[in-house]
Amino acid sequence: MAITFNTNLAALGAQRNIGISSNATSSSLAKLSSGSRIPTAKDDAAGLAIGSKLRSEVAGLTQASNNAAQAVSMLQIADGALSSMGDILQRMKTLAVQSSSGQLDDASRSLLNQEFTNLQSEINRVASLTNFNGTTLLNGGQVQVTQTETQAGFLDGKGIKLEFDPSKTAADAVYKIDYNYTDAATDVGNLTVTNLTDGSKQTINIAALIQAQTAEAATDLTQNLGAGKTVDINFAAIGVKVTLDSRFDVNADINQAPTVGNIVATGAAVTASVVTATYDNGARLSGTQLAGLSTLDSVTGKIGFTVTSTGTANTVDITGVAGLEFSSDGVTWGAAGANATAVPVGAAGAGIYVRAAGSTGPLARIDLSGTTTTATAGSTVAFNLDISGAVRGVEAADADKSFSFKVGTGTTANDSISFTLRAATATDLGVNAVTVDTAANADLAIGAINSAITAVASRRADIGAAQSRLDFAANSISVSIENTTAATSAIMDVDVSAEITNFTNKNVLMQAGISLLGQANQQPALLLRLLQ
Repeated sequence: MAITFNTNLAALGAQRNIGISSNATSSSLAKLSSGSRIPTAKDDAAGLAIGSKLRSEVAGLTQASNNAAQAVSMLQIADGALSSMGDILQRMKTLAVQSSSGQLDDASRSLLNQEFTNLQSEINRVASLTNFNGTTLLNGGQVQVTQTETQAGFLDGKGIKLEFDPSKTAADAVYKIDYNYTDAATDVGNLTVTNLTDGSKQTINIAALIQAQTAEAATDLTQNLGAGKTVDINFAAIGVKVTLDSRFDVNADINQAPTVGNIVATGAAVTASVVTATYDNGARLSGTQLAGLSTLDSVTGKIGFTVTSTGTANTVDITGVAGLEFSSDGVTWGAAGANATAVPVGAAGAGIYVRAAGSTGPLARIDLSGTTTTATAGSTVAFNLDISGAVRGVEAADADKSFSFKVGTGTTANDSISFTLRAATATDLGVNAVTVDTAANADLAIGAINSAITAVASRRADIGAAQSRLDFAANSISVSIENTTAATSAIMDVDVSAEITNFTNKNVLMQAGISLLGQANQQPALLLRLLQ
């Protein structure tokens, strides 16, 4: 290579190598000072993309772990409340057993009943106040009515008829109610059923709709329950108790067509009995008379009960009535003494509840009320209920509360854990209508409380199962966080020892380059000696 005045190629080469060493040294300093192997995208574009995704995964898994921990905390709160309810029910059972014993008089039982009713209220209070971050846990869901239609009803000589026009209803809720009484003798006039809203009540007053008679022919009543549920129907006045188990079909007929001289009267002993039905979704209907979700078919002279297992959670199908669900109350069957003043079927308190098939929760109610008249001997009162028309758009939320906690970072069903907290009010547990003011009522209360204790234990078992699942999920998430963090570190974190070695090497090269650049810059000066 020639040596010239104008061009110093050696110096240029030294400068280039110094720049390379300087850049490498700066890169090593950036990595060592930040702790990251990829402080800028140009250092490793693919590695940065993969590492960023893994870091996002770790952040999501960390929050999922927090979600699981919060879910466990929420379940612990619910379990604690149910534990308290279990203690309350044990005390209520003690009071019921004490009240059922013969050594007590009515005054003593009345004192026991005061504490008993307060404990019922305490169950409701605990259910209402148990919450997590403002969300109540044990008082069930909220009912929601979307739309209803105004339809005209009328009363002819045979009874009241409420018709809902199918053309104005949704395709999945096309039903009509014909509530017809036979032997009715009075034409009262036209009636109108107005729009129903959530929790509203439509009252229809019927004056002298039916002349009370000495005998009332009973009807078939169909009671449908969910899988594994039972209902006890007690007729204290006639000493009959029927237990219906939904694991198989049971048909039990009770002949209850009173003879002439025996009528159904206000205050009949049957009203002391309690009828309670529980469905798959935990919704409960109960009352002190023969009441509940039911269908009343044509008069047969008997009271018949049929329980059919649906095998489907959260739904109740009423067979033979095109899917309409309703209940009637204020109608009492039983025997009560000789000729006396009687309350007809259309008396105050009688009514029907209506909702679309498959919905749950409270029902829209239509009350029927009438007058009290004097019974006459030798005739029979009968009534029919036919289902053939429509109720529009009544939708109710589940009586229970469902929760879904995100325990993954994706959007599939496997990334969430869902569970349901069944409502646990006194009504849901079936102890809202029982009392211990008499020995007979105390005996009924014992059975109801035993069922409630079992129900609370079942709810706690559900919670325990959910807690166990969440614990395992949390452990799995922790393992995933650990392994994903390790993978992220392998890509994103700088190897300090290797990088220090690299930094030292580049730094030495840079210092050597600077020293040699000085010598290269002196080479043109050597040419001056040739000119001397």
